[in-house]
Amino acid sequence: MGQTLIGFLGLIVAIIFIRYRRIVGDMFGNAQWMLRIGGIHNIVIIVAILLTLWSLLMIFHLEEVFFIPLLAPFKLFMVKG
Repeated sequence: MGQTLIGFLGLIVAIIFIRYRRIVGDMFGNAQWMLRIGGIHNIVIIVAILLTLWSLLMIFHLEEVFFIPLLAPFKLFMVKG
C-alpha cells in the first residue's frame, strides 16, 4: 500500500516537473555540461521521464524484477552473511 502511494506521488511530481519545467529549471540554473544535452529544461524533462518510469515500477511492484539483471554483475562483490 505504501509503495503504491509513493508511486502515485512520484507521478504527480513528474507531471509538475513537465508542466513547470521553466520554473524548476530556473531554480537550478545552467551548467556547462547541460548545454550539450540541450539545457536545463531538457534535463528536467529527462528527470521527469525517469521519475515516471520509476513510479510505474513502484506502483506495479516490478522494481526488483527490473533491476535484478542490472545488479547481477555486482553480486560478485556482495558479502553473504
